[in-house]
Amino acid sequence: MYVIRTEMTVPTTRAVEFQRQDDRRIEFMRAQPGFVGELLLNSLGYPVMQYSPMYFHDTRYVLFTHWESAEAASACFGGGLWGEFERLHASEALYAPERTTAYHLLDEQWRHGDARFAWTFEVRQGERGTSRTDIEGLVARYRESFGLLVRGQLLQQADDPSAYLVVLLLIGQTEEFPPGLDVPEVARFFAPWAAEDAAVEELAPEGLQVVQFVAPGLPFSARQ
Repeated sequence: MYVIRTEMTVPTTRAVEFQRQDDRRIEFMRAQPGFVGELLLNSLGYPVMQYSPMYFHDTRYVLFTHWESAEAASACFGGGLWGEFERLHASEALYAPERTTAYHLLDEQWRHGDARFAWTFEVRQGERGTSRTDIEGLVARYRESFGLLVRGQLLQQADDPSAYLVVLLLIGQTEEFPPGLDVPEVARFFAPWAAEDAAVEELAPEGLQVVQFVAPGLPFSARQ
């Protein structure tokens, strides 16, 4: 599977419009060959203001679109139909990517449940002695040991095979940084970072709220 991760900042006053636009975008994409699903997340660090006691002028979203192949994604975004969609929906201008990264899906684990929150973090092979075997086994360790896990994905960056992204969907929110450090198998993985406070910050896991999750076997809209 081929996954595109897109990060963007939207004015909080236009967040509702942006999320409605996401519904229209999904309708368009579901008609494209090779589209598998979407995960839209809202950062807990820069949330939509109704989720926060403070006022934020901007809110941050992270969008994952899943495709059967890189060719399917290219056919969608490189064709005239996508250009026509942008022309017909002026608010698509809200969707201004600040960073777009492509990945290959290496591992995916499931548990039943409705995910409300997510954690993502990037890790690089060789960083602080981390081996490829350690990284590729991390999602399975979460599945076996971390009760709040609903879905875990391990993604490998398409243009940099040494760079990985771990995506965890959780039933409940956790204050652990990163989650699961009370599980011995998970704690051992993070031990090189946990040895120094400054090193933990290098891993920089990000907490997010699930806005919409569209996947095979689920209703069209699973908006939280």
